[in-house]
Amino acid sequence: MKLITAFIQPARLDDVSRELLTANILDITVTSCCGHGRSAVLVPSFRGGPDTPDLLPTLLLEVVVPSRKAERAIEAIVRAARSGSSGDGKLVITTLDRVVRIGSNPATRDLTEIRRAKIRRVRSPNDRPVVSPSGHYGTIGSRQA
Repeated sequence: MKLITAFIQPARLDDVSRELLTANILDITVTSCCGHGRSAVLVPSFRGGPDTPDLLPTLLLEVVVPSRKAERAIEAIVRAARSGSSGDGKLVITTLDRVVRIGSNPATRDLTEIRRAKIRRVRSPNDRPVVSPSGHYGTIGSRQA
């Protein structure tokens, strides 16, 4: 599992969330924050000493994805957040050792382990196992598993 932390411009949020949805990445967290990067310039204050640069509004976007989807998520964020000018943002990618869903039984819902799905016996040779978008397993054919 990977945690992708993106600092983006507030005006680019709609584009970034649209690109992530297109890439089939649905779970995102957005936090409003302030800060400045390397482009901040110290400006002299009216009393003669250097003043600290203004903190600019920015958004902190956090996405937790399986390792196999990380590159797709990174490409989607960069494609949508890039305007070509300085200050577009920054991505930080972190490897997660373990992720546990709080609302479920932690012993059975450890998201970092690959769970083997049990598919019930297929009733007909023409039926084939499928996975729905919600992650449920079943069969296409005369009966549901």
